[in-house]
Amino acid sequence: MKVSLFKPAVLCVSTILSVGLFAGCAEKVQQVGLGYDYTCALNNEGLVSCWGNAADGRTEAPTDVYSSISVGFSHGCGLQDSGRLACWGVGAEGQTSPPEGTCRAVSSGAEHSCAIQEDASMVCWGLDADFQASPPTEGSYSALSAGYFHTCALDLDGVATCWGENRFGAATAPETPFEHLSAGGGHNCGILEDGSLECWGRDEYGQATPPEGTFSAVSSGGEHTCGILSDGSLQCWGRNTQGEATPPEGVFAEVRAGYYHSCALRENERLVCWGWNHMGQLDVP
Repeated sequence: MKVSLFKPAVLCVSTILSVGLFAGCAEKVQQVGLGYDYTCALNNEGLVSCWGNAADGRTEAPTDVYSSISVGFSHGCGLQDSGRLACWGVGAEGQTSPPEGTCRAVSSGAEHSCAIQEDASMVCWGLDADFQASPPTEGSYSALSAGYFHTCALDLDGVATCWGENRFGAATAPETPFEHLSAGGGHNCGILEDGSLECWGRDEYGQATPPEGTFSAVSSGGEHTCGILSDGSLQCWGRNTQGEATPPEGVFAEVRAGYYHSCALRENERLVCWGWNHMGQLDVP
């Protein structure tokens, strides 16, 4: 995600709307990624900006034009327009050293990342203590999502495959085809063909017990989950100690659940964040 390249398109005043909720006014955004205590955004020009905890370079994305980004616990990776990968932040486990070659998609977990290569195969790097960076050796994939210590992917038929830490069943995927899938701290949620949600894995805070309804998007965080209903409204469930599962009202196009904070894009592509703000991770530029 890119430092000093992402500037407000209009002047505005950011205000505290309620306890634990921050609404910012910033340049139009096409994608957002959440680390533990920092946030990155990709604007409509393909430039990345990050804010929050800047230690170890986690807010310093290499300068380039990106088509997508993904942020993990303390590192991030982006897919450049060329199809090549670039990563930044904490790299003690090799998570900021992506493989050569071109890819179609990338997703970052706690200390590992995975990407779908041009031939639709999977490649992973970084921490592999729970085999979260050891994907199946065969298979073709259309989507992926790296959780904290596990990874999930959808094959070309929408069937999920997961690998890595499975203490709470997060790596034991149901056989039902999904339209979309999101991996979190120790749970996953996916959108079924009829728009309903199915979640599995760790559930002590209710993060894997989704509400009824038809959803267009879902994002699994550390211990909470957020989704966008068919009318564009937000709904979150699970742990809420810092207000991370108390979303604002409005119509939204995309949502990301982090560990103790969440962010979403309104229909006008403006970004709003809520939850814990101890490192300024909610302070949208």
